[in-house]
Amino acid sequence: MKGKVFLIFVLLTLTVVRVYGKDKEHPSLIVFDIAAEEGVKKGVSNLLTEMVMVEIAKMKRFKVIGQKDLDKMLFWETNKQLKNCTDSSCLMQIAGAMGAEYYVEGSVGAVGDRYIVTLKLMDALKASVINRLGEAVDKNENVMLETVINMTRNLMKPLIGEDVKVTEVKREVPKEKEEVKEEGRFIIGARGYFDATSKGGSYDLSIGYKLTEHLSISTGFGMLRYPIVKPRLTISINPKSKFEFYGVLQGSLISTENVLSYGVGIGPVGMRYKINRIFSLLVEIPLEYYLQLPEEQEKFRLLITGGIQVNL
Repeated sequence: MKGKVFLIFVLLTLTVVRVYGKDKEHPSLIVFDIAAEEGVKKGVSNLLTEMVMVEIAKMKRFKVIGQKDLDKMLFWETNKQLKNCTDSSCLMQIAGAMGAEYYVEGSVGAVGDRYIVTLKLMDALKASVINRLGEAVDKNENVMLETVINMTRNLMKPLIGEDVKVTEVKREVPKEKEEVKEEGRFIIGARGYFDATSKGGSYDLSIGYKLTEHLSISTGFGMLRYPIVKPRLTISINPKSKFEFYGVLQGSLISTENVLSYGVGIGPVGMRYKINRIFSLLVEIPLEYYLQLPEEQEKFRLLITGGIQVNL
């Protein structure tokens, strides 16, 4: 079997010498097809192979032979064993049998959101690696193309020197998603109160409107001992945080049997935990002062509030 392969190599060598001849000024260099790995189509890798050949040909230092040139040869075309050869040792034997001093092989594949590109320049006569390059680039075919072109130029520097033009590859910076303004959203809330002053409890249901990301207005309707209405202005300090801190200015109207009581309140501490875009949990500690209350009731009230808010 080995004798048959050797004979094919000899015949192949004679064919190459006859077709291409020996060029004393320009050594021969084979560019084998870039292997298409996971996530990359064969057609894309074929085009990248062509670009590698074009870039090396532009240097005018080598007689460039490509995979398609090999496919046109009679002995290559009729020998499936050679055509299916992909490992480095086999490629080196082919290059040597064809009388090529150098050859280039490579691969391209996708890993996660990146393309991995590798190129290797080999000395076929010395059976040694001259240069080996690899790049991980953004998963963008334009960026990958520019990267392969520059990698090819850098790959050949050990043979032709540093006078190879390398252009800077423009890396695309992923665009941040435009934030959707949340202005003009309706708010529904439910609060429960514990009055630390009178040791009583109450609740209210509110409906509101978000004017801006920092400001919202709402009105709560609930029950203490008597019906109560609480208009509110909420001032958010860090609206984009999951733990949002804010202040509350609110009024209170209480309809008792004999008098309409009213007052003002301020929430020195308010915190909203955003479960998701719709639901939030509230914790507030407002201090209220009533301008009008029945005489037996204290005008200062310290409240501890918990609740839930729904953003529509």
